[in-house]
Amino acid sequence: HLHQQIFQFTKSSLDAKVNYEVFRLLGSIGPLGFPEFHAPRAQSSGNNDSYPLYDRPKREQSFLNFVMKYILNELRTNGKTHDISQLAYAILYIFQNDPHKCIVFLDQVVDIFASMFDYEELTRPDSPFSSSEYFHFFKIIVSVVDIQILPHADTIYKLILPFLVPKTTLDPVELLNSLIFALKSSFTPYGIDTFTTILTILNDPDSQIS
Repeated sequence: HLHQQIFQFTKSSLDAKVNYEVFRLLGSIGPLGFPEFHAPRAQSSGNNDSYPLYDRPKREQSFLNFVMKYILNELRTNGKTHDISQLAYAILYIFQNDPHKCIVFLDQVVDIFASMFDYEELTRPDSPFSSSEYFHFFKIIVSVVDIQILPHADTIYKLILPFLVPKTTLDPVELLNSLIFALKSSFTPYGIDTFTTILTILNDPDSQIS
């Protein structure tokens, strides 16, 4: 019953920080289990498999794994428990809070959000996740993980490229700037095409960035 109450609470909560802490609580109640969590080592059942739970970093990773797996499953299955925007901001908060522990989820996060991209859908007035929020999401992820975004550089660059046109918005340009900063010299393979495109935009008399 407690699990149900917690899930019901997070349905109505829009505060990513609060939701993160609630899911940490749920993680301690669910996958870790109080007997293993608090029993002295001599009283713990089995071999020494549960003993790492006394290690704070390992406990925190267990909490994180539980929360992230839940969020990613909701996104992957188009779950209706939470809207996309709420889940996206929860991921951003978690990544910003401890990017090192989150790196193991980077592949899944990029794959899921890249597969969600549909410009017509994102620009609809009733879209649950706007194009601005979409680019902002990737901008923060790229900024937080820095050079570790390299394996996904091609995927993200291909999302940006169609928007490098004379009449564009600032959001994809900001994402491009974050990608360049994160990749540094590793951005070289994209350099010629990028800067040629930027110069074309700047020289276009109808060029506008809004």
